[in-house]
Amino acid sequence: MTEPSPETASNVDKPSDPPSKVDAFEGYQKVAETVGMVPSLRWKDNLIQAGVVGGMAAIGALVGWFLWGPFGAAGLAVAGLILGTLVSGFVLMILGWIRLAK
Repeated sequence: MTEPSPETASNVDKPSDPPSKVDAFEGYQKVAETVGMVPSLRWKDNLIQAGVVGGMAAIGALVGWFLWGPFGAAGLAVAGLILGTLVSGFVLMILGWIRLAK
């Protein structure tokens, strides 16, 4: 059996550096954006989603209030929440494509 060269021996004995927090965060986000079914931790994405969902619920509640009173406001607010969730997902999908293109 031959002795390992000093270069090889130093590489074997030297532990690798642990991944940085930025690398781990970006890796998680990559999985969240490509695979899905896990929450996004980007604060900007969450802010966009909250704004779209809240705005759609508010619009639904206002329209429902003026058309059918309090029960209409409640019903269309719920419809606005559902529609806002779908629309915000579509907006975040487009933003993900833009990020991928950069």
